[in-house]
Amino acid sequence: MKKLVISLSVLGLAAVACGGGEGAKDPTGAPAIKSMPAYPDKSAEAAKPAPEPAAKPSNPKDICADAKPVDMNAKKKGTSLFLVDPAERGGEERGADPRASAKAKGQTYTMADLDALDKKGSYEELLSHAEDIAPAQRTPAWEKLVEKAASGYMASLTKGSSSFEGVWTSQSFVKRYPFLTKSQDFMTKRGEAGKSAAERCLADSYRGQHCIDMMKEFLQTTGTSPEVGLAFGKITRKNQNHYVAVPFFKWALDAKKDASFCGDEDLKLAVVAGLGLPADYDNAIDSRAIATGTCWDTMKADLKTELVKNPGGYYKDNTCAVLKSKGDL
Repeated sequence: MKKLVISLSVLGLAAVACGGGEGAKDPTGAPAIKSMPAYPDKSAEAAKPAPEPAAKPSNPKDICADAKPVDMNAKKKGTSLFLVDPAERGGEERGADPRASAKAKGQTYTMADLDALDKKGSYEELLSHAEDIAPAQRTPAWEKLVEKAASGYMASLTKGSSSFEGVWTSQSFVKRYPFLTKSQDFMTKRGEAGKSAAERCLADSYRGQHCIDMMKEFLQTTGTSPEVGLAFGKITRKNQNHYVAVPFFKWALDAKKDASFCGDEDLKLAVVAGLGLPADYDNAIDSRAIATGTCWDTMKADLKTELVKNPGGYYKDNTCAVLKSKGDL
């Protein structure tokens, strides 16, 4: 009897596996389990057409309809573009100063001696004894000798690793002899040293903040060419996040006082990146100032094109504020 019951149970399970009809019972009297397909049928779902992607707005006016308001008169909260003068903050001046050995030599030179050194091209020795001439006797001719010697001495300090010495030496010169800032030759060589040192510094640095600080300090000197500021911006844009270059471009535009730099591609990239920052960031404020100021006519088409490509985020808020302030929406 036990064998017969077991056999009937096995037969019942077989009936379930074979898909017995609803309400059917196996030989033991248990209700049959309805069979289910192995996988759900998705053919109908697959046949449905994919939803059309939402079209991006292409009109700046539509894009800007819900832009967050931006205070176009916001003041920068960070530190000034320029640093405190090293002498004012108690720092030591770096770089060689050819005047340092004058006292050690214990000799006093005359104007005739300085003229003789000039003719020989002995600029380092001339500079080391330039101040042997008493202040009351420092005529325009004396200034001319110092200018020529300083320019000649700087000529060898404008490239490679020597450019760093050139930067600090030139800083020392202009503090000691302010009239050098009016010398085109000297200031050109000083600018060459500054650009070379900036390029080398940023290329060899991971973060580069000390390089940025050096470049900002370099621009403090009266008479520094706007082209130096532009070059600093381009060097920074190439080696750092684009928006880091904005203050240098702003300085260059302010110094140049015309729109001749506005077509520069590096400047455009920096301003677009700056407009992508939170509205109260200093570089966003400077970027809005550039876009609404000198470079408006040159940059407005590019700003709109970028807005259509990326109609959201901080860039949208800043750019829409720029367009609204210029009545261009």
